[in-house]
Amino acid sequence: MTAIFFDLDDTIYLRSDPFDRTCAVLLPHLTEDQRRRAFRTCRDRGDEVFPAAQRGEISESEMYRYRYRQGFADVGVTIDDSFAWAFYEEYIVQQRTIAPSPVMQSILALAQEKFGRVGILTNGESVRQRKKVHQLGILQWAEESLVFVSGDAGRPKPDPYLFELATTATELPPKQLWMVGDSYEADVCGAAACGWHTVWLNREGTAIPTGGIAPDIMVESEAALLSWLKSFFSPFV
Repeated sequence: MTAIFFDLDDTIYLRSDPFDRTCAVLLPHLTEDQRRRAFRTCRDRGDEVFPAAQRGEISESEMYRYRYRQGFADVGVTIDDSFAWAFYEEYIVQQRTIAPSPVMQSILALAQEKFGRVGILTNGESVRQRKKVHQLGILQWAEESLVFVSGDAGRPKPDPYLFELATTATELPPKQLWMVGDSYEADVCGAAACGWHTVWLNREGTAIPTGGIAPDIMVESEAALLSWLKSFFSPFV
């Protein structure tokens, strides 16, 4: 028996989809280039303050206002705190239509077949992330008892705590556990530090940092991830 865990945001679904729809509603004047760059800068600004929010040092409201206010400022678009919050609220509305792609659905089904057990390891607020799990239909393939959210633990990936909880829940040794995710630091480095195998879904083709940990597998698309899964063989199954 082996087990494979997936990250949620930007792994099983793309956050850029609801972001683009929110921009179309509230900032329709943005160019495609501005929208694409703003998605990245808002994501990066959110990553800056996410650990502080998880530790309770700032509120979620402060985190999201900062994320969008500063993220849009980085691409030359000025919005105030009130508009930043309105953007967040519309983004949540647009998130209600998220769905895994047909390829990702095939990935999850094949992962269940190949590994036997499928789980989720995701950073974020517990209620929101668990709603996404249900909305995306992930429990068709994943075990609810293997869904771990950093908001419950108070310690986000790459902190080892979430990986240790998952290891204990599976009752498997780390060498029989795999992590699939888009974040090099949170998913690859976090899992590797706990002795897990890693698959980096490197959608943006980012280079591994000099001297950094190499993932066991690196793919740049869902199609490539599916291809790897088709060829995967584990002596533990």
